[in-house]
Amino acid sequence: MAISNNALVSLENIIQSFGGYQNVRILELGDQKIRPLQNLYSKIYFNNKGIKKHVSFDLNGRGGSIKEDLSKIIPIFCYGLFDIITNFGTLEHIKEQYTVFLNIHNFCKVGGVMVHSLPLYGYWGRHGIYNYKLEFLLKIANACNYEVLFCDARAKKNIKGRKYIFLIVAALKKREGNQFIDREKFNLITKDYIVRNKK
Repeated sequence: MAISNNALVSLENIIQSFGGYQNVRILELGDQKIRPLQNLYSKIYFNNKGIKKHVSFDLNGRGGSIKEDLSKIIPIFCYGLFDIITNFGTLEHIKEQYTVFLNIHNFCKVGGVMVHSLPLYGYWGRHGIYNYKLEFLLKIANACNYEVLFCDARAKKNIKGRKYIFLIVAALKKREGNQFIDREKFNLITKDYIVRNKK
């Protein structure tokens, strides 16, 4: 899990839309590192930038993250607290997809932005438990009345730099304080747009 240079530029543009670091509460899913900065933990980077609040959740508890299992309901103490929530390569490793998306929705304040980078189906082999079709986040946004700031497939070189792989990169803005869709509706969307990897 890491933040690429392009992801960092997009994220910094979103942070500036809130008036800068000093005004932003950010929640990261995963103990993220920033690749262009020699894999510096993002918590150090954002704290050095003067961010108002930075929290990260990861099952491993590394890099200053709070040890949390994102496949379970996270306590209510952080509901509606965060301006920006980031997922740069975490959700595809979580078996319980409904609960993690419910958590994200609950963590995000009205007017907040949820930023995703997900593996596009057909390009990642067996990476993670799931790969996603491009339409998935658009369907979720429509069902939850999120504003789509951007959602597209972007090419990047794989770690060995030999071939291009594609990510779904999206930013979704929470427009209202509605509840997240129920599990039945979520499952109707995921059956067509999330693909479980075979072992």
